[in-house]
Amino acid sequence: MDRKAQRLGQLLTEIYQQAPQKELVVMVNLFGIRYHQEIKEAGVLPIVKASGIPRNYKSEVSKGVKLAKYVTLDLAVDAAQDQWCQPLGVNRSGA
Repeated sequence: MDRKAQRLGQLLTEIYQQAPQKELVVMVNLFGIRYHQEIKEAGVLPIVKASGIPRNYKSEVSKGVKLAKYVTLDLAVDAAQDQWCQPLGVNRSGA
């Protein structure tokens, strides 16, 4: 499996596990929006498979990718919440 798909899958797993239960689908959609370019390169299904989350979330990631052209994320908010503020593949701890 592609390394990018593996890294995105790990990130999706993290987001899925940390999401508030009533906001789980929205968080998966936001993952698709935030990483739409990388997801297009790696493919939605390989990422969802790598994440280990239920495969029906493939459609939710895809929705996020499609919504990305209509949405602008405020990365300052992401940084303030320490969510998704690092480039793909960079360890948040700096280690």
